Amino acid sequence: MRPAEMEEAVRVAVLADLPELVAMAETAADEVRDHKGGQRYLDREARQGDLRTSFEAQMGRPDAIVVIGTIDEVAVGFSTAAIEELPTTSTIASLGEIWVLEGFRGVSIGELMLAHIRAWATDQGCTHLEGWVHPGNRHAKNFFETAGMVTRLLRVSTKLTASEPETEPPAS
Repeated sequence: MRPAEMEEAVRVAVLADLPELVAMAETAADEVRDHKGGQRYLDREARQGDLRTSFEAQMGRPDAIVVIGTIDEVAVGFSTAAIEELPTTSTIASLGEIWVLEGFRGVSIGELMLAHIRAWATDQGCTHLEGWVHPGNRHAKNFFETAGMVTRLLRVSTKLTASEPETEPPAS
């Protein structure tokens, strides 16, 4: 239960937010690494290169958004999305990241950020909002299902060489 005086909010990120965005993204990557498929995600799909430069570039794009979730004006989460034109002429919003500091989960920051991204995507004319969840991350899967999102695709993988270290945690 949260104290009644806490004020949750979401706003579009500005350049002054870059240090907090980078710090949160680094913490999120450390957390994701421990999930089944996490290291592969970090190697393949995650934000690459210098995080500050990457966030700054995304913040400057008209087809993308970066938002900050706050409690009492202190950044405690972030979310990103970008518009994708599909070959079928559909336009979707691809949810790149949505993450909240561990001590602030369950107090609606994630829901507020997702609602902000959903409204932005609708305003951009997108037909769908899509994201990802790691296998075994029941908390995140429940979060998205509660928001009315459903699983559409599961990525499968297998190790091909004995020389590659096994970095995946056991299945849960």
